[in-house]
Amino acid sequence: MALSDLTISKEWIEQFSDEKKPFARLLLDNLLLVGQEQFSRDLYAYILELARDLPKPIALVPVREMARGAHYYGNDRNAKPRVLLSASLPGSEAIVANIATQLIRLDTERTIFTCTPSLRNLRESRCRSVLLIDDFIGSGNTIDGFFHSYNLHKTIKSWRSGRFIDFFVVAYSGTKIGVNNVSKNKRILNTWLIKECPTILERIESIPDYGKVKRLCLDYARESETMPFGFADTMGSLVFEHSAPNNLPAILWRSTPEWKTVFPGRSIPPEVKDYFTQYRDKRVSLGDNKIKISVQDNIESIARGDRFMFSIVKVLEAMIKTKGRLERVSAETGMSIFKTSQFIEKCKEWELIDNDNKVTSRGVSEIEHARKITRVVNIEIDVNSEFYYPRSLRTRQ
Repeated sequence: MALSDLTISKEWIEQFSDEKKPFARLLLDNLLLVGQEQFSRDLYAYILELARDLPKPIALVPVREMARGAHYYGNDRNAKPRVLLSASLPGSEAIVANIATQLIRLDTERTIFTCTPSLRNLRESRCRSVLLIDDFIGSGNTIDGFFHSYNLHKTIKSWRSGRFIDFFVVAYSGTKIGVNNVSKNKRILNTWLIKECPTILERIESIPDYGKVKRLCLDYARESETMPFGFADTMGSLVFEHSAPNNLPAILWRSTPEWKTVFPGRSIPPEVKDYFTQYRDKRVSLGDNKIKISVQDNIESIARGDRFMFSIVKVLEAMIKTKGRLERVSAETGMSIFKTSQFIEKCKEWELIDNDNKVTSRGVSEIEHARKITRVVNIEIDVNSEFYYPRSLRTRQ
């Protein structure tokens, strides 16, 4: 079942002319959906990985919208922040706060994470890193405003000026312009994304007439629309189970009395929320109902029904296509940046990729072998399973 098969989607598609309806379906069915379970699991694992190298202990601080001039902490020397405002809905901040709580509970010795980000706890634990956590970096304004509010307390100012604490940012995904804006803040030492936000056009660029999808987004936007292609004209494709970012094309979320949307006001309707539980990332072509991928019959692990070696080959192909850019390989394969980097490291260990992230002759040989003896099967990269390593590649002839 595709996203375009939902009742709310069909009602949205009916608003288009018959000629445009196939492209409306193409737009919907190439959205990249991230369920709450995947979001939590990926963010949890990525923060644990980051914690290995960050100065410790680390304060985990969920990011939220802050009014300019508002203080994250009060004026008390031992101030404790209100992690959620009284008017907050259970969106990304609540989910991130829960992940932070689980990580803190895991650290029973309190050597990695501070208990909670109160000033008393930061002081008593001799906190060295403050990790600001968000779901999505759009313009970068939310991070910027939050960082400003967090740093208004004189204690934080003192620690920061004395280089007793360093600031870092991690988000599940984000736009390039947003990440660039955050990176301009020299007081934030590094910003990480778990998954690059691929654009709609990047996901459908191999399809004939794919440019008509962009035209569709412009033609059916309201006359006064200032962001027909979403924030910064990015035409983002990523949608969370808890909210839809504003870099999606406006026709998907900007509702009016005359225009029904799939994500009204960037919310996730119950029917769409239920769909997240059965969704798997598939790039859909015009007229496709099923995606069939040709894969090698004769790689050892695939012969056992194992997806690992199939994923290795897809990573190698993506490395060639994207010239070795980690974020683009992640977007091409549908895996998180963290998991993609694990596959790349394994490819380097097997000498399929060199240190410059170029596929070696041995890597090319593996790709050619995978294409030589093929059969068409319904198989997908398992982007959610635990990462593991088979002992070796196929036996070389």
